[in-house]
Amino acid sequence: MGFGVLLSIGSLGATIASFSIASFNNININKLLAFSLIGIGITLIVFSFTENYLTGMLLFGVLFAFGASSENAITTLVQNSVPDGMRGKVISLQTVTWGFSALSGLVGGYLSEIKDNNRKFDRTLLIPGVETIPFYFWSGSNYDKNLIAHNLDKHLLVFGMPSVQGYEQLPLPNSNFSKEYMHEFLNKFIIISFIFIL
Repeated sequence: MGFGVLLSIGSLGATIASFSIASFNNININKLLAFSLIGIGITLIVFSFTENYLTGMLLFGVLFAFGASSENAITTLVQNSVPDGMRGKVISLQTVTWGFSALSGLVGGYLSEIKDNNRKFDRTLLIPGVETIPFYFWSGSNYDKNLIAHNLDKHLLVFGMPSVQGYEQLPLPNSNFSKEYMHEFLNKFIIISFIFIL
């Protein structure tokens, strides 16, 4: 919940900054970009040392405001300075970088949960694992609109696996094709299949 509130405050700061920039008739884009980048750096440093939650929310809003200002400045510079034949490629490359913000939000949410647990509990032990639903199955028909999912409440906690590949190869209905135990049963399967064909 706390991280969601922070993102909401940040979005509010970005919205205010965008409307404020749009209200100016004459603005120096180069100075705006330089001021925004310097502001991002300073605000981020101060934010990293902040312990108070309300102060952190305020700084987060300011940080997003500087980020929106720099993004507006960069977009304006691209539109004005890049030749017509290259503008589409440059804007496409710029759009690719926007995806990193979503990735940073995912990592930020994970780190926020860890910090919140450290604040609530004196000692926190993180054990990597997954909660799976390996026993579910469907009945009915999609065409008749009577599909029913069964055993969704039967969960299985899996932890202590030595590698990421082990989690990826879990024998689940919606997992990757598991080849973990194929070599143990392949010979028997070939023999039984050959006998069945004969």
